Amino acid sequence: MNPPAPTGKWHAFLTTARLPNVPSVISNVWMGVALGALVWDLEGGRSLFLKALAMAVSGVLLYFGGNFLNDWQDREWDEKHRPERALPQKLFSPLNYLLNALRFLGLGVVCSAVGGPLCIATAVVIVIAIFIYTKWHKVAVWPVIPMGLCRALLPVLGFLAMKPVGPQLTTISLQNIGASAADTPLSQAIFIGIHALGLFGWIAGLTLNARYESIGDPPAGARFFARLLLAMPLILIGGRWLLWYPIPAVIGMVPLLYWMWLTLAKKRNIGQRVSMLLAGIPLVEWVAAMPLAIALRHPSQSLLGDPLTGLTLLLPPTAFLVARRLQRRIAAT
Repeated sequence: MNPPAPTGKWHAFLTTARLPNVPSVISNVWMGVALGALVWDLEGGRSLFLKALAMAVSGVLLYFGGNFLNDWQDREWDEKHRPERALPQKLFSPLNYLLNALRFLGLGVVCSAVGGPLCIATAVVIVIAIFIYTKWHKVAVWPVIPMGLCRALLPVLGFLAMKPVGPQLTTISLQNIGASAADTPLSQAIFIGIHALGLFGWIAGLTLNARYESIGDPPAGARFFARLLLAMPLILIGGRWLLWYPIPAVIGMVPLLYWMWLTLAKKRNIGQRVSMLLAGIPLVEWVAAMPLAIALRHPSQSLLGDPLTGLTLLLPPTAFLVARRLQRRIAAT
């Protein structure tokens, strides 16, 4: 069921912001926070949650900025193909959208400063990727790379915000997951990089699936590749956690597998399929949520008894359910 068409400025503003996708942005950032807490043996104290909140706000602002910039750039195309959007309806001026985009992007970078210089650099890279994607996404396929990068860097943003400063740069041995110590920048980059790459695959896959399905008879090889990209979270994220926590990892993969089948196996229009794949982004996080929560858990506490492990376990499914609920009122694309 498609959401109703915008009926006023406020609804149009929220539609431009792609409000139903905001829960997944928060989930993306939090997973990076949780992975960082594991690597650097952090407890869920006030400092951690304040930094996590700042990174989540940064991620949401960057996401808003990208959406407003995208609609500003596509305003002429939307007049012909998406006349229900705000600019074709002349509910706002193009200058208003451009200024909003720049404000959101600038504030997103400012908020990232709470996490330190590496977070600022990550936010700047996201902004650059947003501009590249926005400029060329209507004329070529390759901009799917910067688009996927924008999302893939959100957990990196949360992860880097957890990195200790000064003499406390040593990391734990990760005995809970039987891994060697993540005590070098390379090993830390690999640790978060596997998750980021899995998320990148989902975003690139959903974008390419939408593009190829809009073609009457897409090449079989291209369509297969797009479907394969959607499986990257299962292969990379699920495969990694299978080595350490097989049963929780399998349990975590089931919702994503089911959602992929429900989305792709049944006949749906492009809008419905893309909306479902967008709502499924938090399920990528859920692949890692249970084993990660177990690895983070203190022996004296239950998974839900500690805010750190409780959020890690419950935020992805909550984000998924909230996104689906919001999609009933506001378009996700």
